[in-house]
Amino acid sequence: MSCRIVYQSRVPGTLEAGQSWLCLGKGPDLRVALGSRYGWGRELALHGRLHEIGRRLRQPFLDMIEEIGSDQHDIVGWWSSTLSWKVPSSDIFLFSLYLALVHELVQQSEYDQSSILIIVEDPWLFRQLQFSLQVFKVSWGGSVCFLLFFERVKLLLLGILKRLGWAVRTILAYIRQRKAMREVVFPIKKNGVAFYSLPQARCIAPDRGWTDPYLGDLHTYLVDTEFCRFSPPGMFGFDSEIADRGAYFWPLILHFSWFDLLRSLTALFFLRTLKQPMVGSFPIDILVRREWWLDVGRAAWSDFHFFYLCMNRFLASGLVRTVVFPYENQPWEKLTVLAAKTYGVSTIGFQHATIPSMLLSYFLGKTEARFLPLPDLILTSGQFQKQSLEHGGTPAESLRLVGSLRYKGIKERLRRAKNISCGADSRRVLVLLTLDDSLLDSILGALKRAFPDQGHKDGITFVVRPHPVSLRPSSRIKEVFRVELRGGNLDDAMSDCGTILFQDTTAGFEAWLMGKSVLRYRAEMVLDIDPCEFLDNGQINVCSDADFRESVIRATSNKSEMPSTDSYIERYCEMIFGTVETEELRKALSVGPGLKENR
Repeated sequence: MSCRIVYQSRVPGTLEAGQSWLCLGKGPDLRVALGSRYGWGRELALHGRLHEIGRRLRQPFLDMIEEIGSDQHDIVGWWSSTLSWKVPSSDIFLFSLYLALVHELVQQSEYDQSSILIIVEDPWLFRQLQFSLQVFKVSWGGSVCFLLFFERVKLLLLGILKRLGWAVRTILAYIRQRKAMREVVFPIKKNGVAFYSLPQARCIAPDRGWTDPYLGDLHTYLVDTEFCRFSPPGMFGFDSEIADRGAYFWPLILHFSWFDLLRSLTALFFLRTLKQPMVGSFPIDILVRREWWLDVGRAAWSDFHFFYLCMNRFLASGLVRTVVFPYENQPWEKLTVLAAKTYGVSTIGFQHATIPSMLLSYFLGKTEARFLPLPDLILTSGQFQKQSLEHGGTPAESLRLVGSLRYKGIKERLRRAKNISCGADSRRVLVLLTLDDSLLDSILGALKRAFPDQGHKDGITFVVRPHPVSLRPSSRIKEVFRVELRGGNLDDAMSDCGTILFQDTTAGFEAWLMGKSVLRYRAEMVLDIDPCEFLDNGQINVCSDADFRESVIRATSNKSEMPSTDSYIERYCEMIFGTVETEELRKALSVGPGLKENR
């Protein structure tokens, strides 16, 4: 009996007697094909094992990223990279967990003489496994050396094409926006506050108003201060709508420069790496190189570099004293802080959502705060988020608890929704989809396998609600699981459903507070971005592929044990979506340059 690891192009036609199989990869297509070929009953059930490894290796990974970052000379290039962002744009942490998982499985296979076939979807991961497992007796299937060479060539050519496409798109965006705003002047005269706002269809409000889904009505807390909103230069569209709101809106694309465009088009970042990057005891040098090459195949370096140059021009006028943006610790936020420091402008990040422990972009290496460009102030929406950020390496003196603007009035809304939906049919299940394609495909695939007749035989009715800003066409969702799709208001969607099935959305938490029977699906091979980990263990039931069907049937058969009372709503909402502290907000927004010295 042994462990055999094969690349996806060398998958054997049949399994050996007593052999189980496991697919390492996020995409559903290969796993579905393997399930059809080998049988789902012989797939190795992990029972949360990958997520346990994630909790163990989380901090060593963050420390490794810190060590690499501290050695970089090109700080704009470094903070523009997906490696420095950690997640969600990078798979390196997930692949590091795969690496550790395979080490454990190989050792277990040698110990108990079991047989397992591991199919690897990514060639870089396959090559890293070959180097890492040289001391073990592993049977290999396939070679990826030439494939990786062609992968590099492909990424190089793809990156050139994407950069050219980015340049054309940027030029067109400038021409369109400049034409639309030819009569508009800069809305701030002196000492103003600039709010980052990403134009979306849901932002456009009547009477030339603007609805910010992340910062809410934060601008109304300013006292005798001019303000404007600004949008990133890479934004395309909404030209006339923005121009109509030119009295308070200024797109960064208006700071377009042909010289800056050329500099950004040719921007390169050469990564200085450690001799042997390690996560715990596992070398990941090939995975680090993979991240760099994937950036070569994108236009992100050009896009972020251009953002940085436009932000410098925006702040060079000296008319803005403070920049405020939704805080998620994304690359453009760090570049905003770098530009602001150059011109003595203060920065405020407004944390607006939950902060799962595996959403690593929020968390730092042990001493990373000494060189990471963090905002001068980070305003948190709840006590739980404030504590999470502080425990995760953010300096305590940078954090202020001010309450939630994004979820303002959530307590009253949940109380009303609880009364309206009281007595809803528990066998009517609302499935809340996520934005992440791999997670979305995972839950749709699980539904299709567990309920091939869409639940009719079991007397269950499924209603699927796509994420409100998802780009996945409804027709593609129905191709996988042919059920009713429900859009519109979330509370209306939940009102006639007694059971809620969700993944990485706080809507599951809201449904739990409304007294619904709630079940969270956790994909075994994807990072566990749990938005409800602030709850005590067991308060929301969790299922995976191994027990998916039984868990859904159980959830539709049992009434929620959650005592849906106003006191529970008050307690948990205050923990996560705190009451807005008006004076704290006004105080934070009133401070200008020299913020750290004036605390």
